[in-house]
Amino acid sequence: EIAIIREYLLAGRLHTALTFGMDVPSLLFADPLGKDCPPGPSHRPNNDWDRQRGHTDEDSILENRLLSPESSLIAECELDYNRVLASKVAKLAVSKNEIESSVVRTMLVEMLASCVLCPTMGCFTPDNVNGWLIKGLSLLDDRGGPEGDN
Repeated sequence: EIAIIREYLLAGRLHTALTFGMDVPSLLFADPLGKDCPPGPSHRPNNDWDRQRGHTDEDSILENRLLSPESSLIAECELDYNRVLASKVAKLAVSKNEIESSVVRTMLVEMLASCVLCPTMGCFTPDNVNGWLIKGLSLLDDRGGPEGDN
């Protein structure tokens, strides 16, 4: 999985919401073995079996930097991306006279980004989408089950 993520990062194919503001070259190439900046406590170095299967220590360091419980890198990128979306929504939804103050505008953008957009985007995880698909298809199967057997 992490090797696929690495390839997507190298190709620039991950969605902007995941990489917004992320310095991808530094993440991939600066200190790839974690010598200068050691990984967090949840890091599990690769054993010989993993190395024989093609999983490098660089992959385990990248996985720790992106996906470990201590890392908030992806969540921060998503929040920054949601701030950009929220500022565009605020410009469209609210007239300029009502949010002349930069304090009010900033508060509105932060509330939209963190209280509306982040939870909304959190609903669309692969687990949730797969669950919805399974429920929808099972409803279709329940309705057409007896007729399909004839």
